Amino acid sequence: MWFRNLTILRLLALPMDTQRIADALGKHAFTPCTTHTSAKPDTAPNHTPAPAKSAVEEDPLYETAVATVREHRLPSVSLVQRRLRIGYNRAAALLEAMEAHGVVSPLQVGGLRQLISQEQR
Repeated sequence: MWFRNLTILRLLALPMDTQRIADALGKHAFTPCTTHTSAKPDTAPNHTPAPAKSAVEEDPLYETAVATVREHRLPSVSLVQRRLRIGYNRAAALLEAMEAHGVVSPLQVGGLRQLISQEQR
């Protein structure tokens, strides 16, 4: 990490050399790439595209994950991951989709979620 090197150089360098060293290191700092452009596709003026379904809503395991969470009354990523034999990222995305649909509560203190009953929705 360049800032750690800068700290070491400041300790070793004379005070008047510090600015010169910082300027030299600043030249090698990250600059964002500007070669990519985000061109919007052409659309008709009166045409509004329909909102696309998210990948999680189209996930064939979504309903199975909801049923698993309701059966065990334990909305956790690890439960969904173990029961459905899927990866952590996919299980976490399923739980976030459940949160968006009001099936489970947002994360609370300690990283716990609660199952929201169908009467409360």
